[in-house]
This record gives sequence, structure tokens and C-alpha cells, in this order.
Amino acid sequence: MPHATSTVFTPAAQHLQLKGEDTLDDVVRPDIEWIPSHDTHKNRVRRLAALDLNRPNHVPEDWPTTINGPRSWTGSEFADSSKYVVQFSLENVAEIESALIHFKSLSISPDPEKINKETFPLPTLNSVLDCVSKEIHDGKGFAVLRGLDPKKYSTLDNVLLYVGITSHIAEIRGCQDYDGRMIVHIQDIKHDVRDYAERGPFSPYTARAQPFHTDRCDVLSMYACDIAPSGGESLLASNAMIYNEIAKTRPDILHVLADDKWIFDE
Repeated sequence: MPHATSTVFTPAAQHLQLKGEDTLDDVVRPDIEWIPSHDTHKNRVRRLAALDLNRPNHVPEDWPTTINGPRSWTGSEFADSSKYVVQFSLENVAEIESALIHFKSLSISPDPEKINKETFPLPTLNSVLDCVSKEIHDGKGFAVLRGLDPKKYSTLDNVLLYVGITSHIAEIRGCQDYDGRMIVHIQDIKHDVRDYAERGPFSPYTARAQPFHTDRCDVLSMYACDIAPSGGESLLASNAMIYNEIAKTRPDILHVLADDKWIFDE
């Protein structure tokens, strides 16, 4: 689902300014905080209602009023972690490590870009990962794989293991940034990094918690190398449920998102 933050309504707009910096530009921006505030949202709804705008009260033509199916879910449906966690057995781990040894034997300098199903063979586990792939693409849309201990492996081996396993789930990899990197490293940073060149292969550029957002890819995967002493949790939301809520309460927003005037320059 596209982002809806480029709203045209800016009744309490403000300039974007960072601590210790001059105003970056003179663009008027909507009153949407980094972490969205429900109170701000309610105030915006009241102001919009007072404007008596002639907004569409139905979804765009040929658009569904409700999306049903496995991708439409709530968190309460997954209190039982076995519904989404795939636990690798000792035999599975041994097979993964054998695939790592095989791939490294193919070249003196192992290149993650050369990893695929053939160069990282998982003859037994492949069927399990194929089911995971189907669940991600056509089912509820997410899964958690557990069983590897990253502390056992070198930094390079962890990358190779990560790319090797995911090759059996979604083999075509996409660029993570404008420099063409296929992998970026998410780490604890002590201060905001606004200079793109300074970021290097690391993400995010801020030490603040990330709000809900949509990543620009079909499938996003993450490999956890360690557990943070505090924070670091990831939350998911059903895009179908988000759509259903918008269609029910603010169908006019769907008309904005469906407008062909959006500029896509990636």
C-alpha cells in the first residue's frame, strides 16, 4: 500500500527543523509527528469536518470495499507463536551449515551475489522454505525462522547464511539504497545521521524509534545477530486490515492514493 503521508491538508503546518540546524527548506509540511499522535489526528479530523469539504464517501470504481482472506488478520490471532514460527531442527542446521561449506568451496573469495538455490543447496529444508515462501506471498504475509546461533559464525558467514536461506524463499534480491547495496546493517547508533554519505551501509539514520512505515519492496527480510538489552522490537500490521479501515472510515483517502498524478522516481 502506498504511503499516505503526502496529504494536501496542512491546517497546522510547520517547517521542518532539526536541533542544532537551520531550517532545511521553506516547504510547508503537514502536522504529522515522527511518532503519530492520536490526539493530533482527532484534531485534524475535526478541522477537516469544519471545512465541509465535498470528499468522496465511497471507494474508487472497481476497488473492493473489503479485503478478505489470509492477509487480513489481527495480532490477537497469533497468540500461539507456532502459527508463524518455523523452528529449525538440529538436522536442518547441519544441512544449512553443509550448504555454507559447499558454497565457500566454489570460490576463494565467496561473493554473496553468487548465492542461489543451486550454489546453496538445501535438499531437505527446501520444501519447508518453499512453504514459507508461499505463506509470505499468498498467505498471511510473514514468518519467523529460528534455530541458528549467529555467535557461532563469522560476520561474513552470517551474511552468507542469511542470503543462502532467503534464496529459497525469495531469490531475486533488490537494492537497499542508491549505491546498489543488497544488504544494510541496522545497528544501535548514538546520534542522528543526516548525511547520506556518512551513513555508509548502515541503517537507520536515527536513534529514534521507527514509526509504522511501508518498505519499498515485495518481501522484506531481517537477520537478527543479537538481542538488544532494551528496545529493538518489531511490530507488524496487516495491510489488508489497514485498507479495510481506510475504506470504511476515510474512503476519500483511497481516491488520493489512486490518483495517477503521483510521481514515482525510484
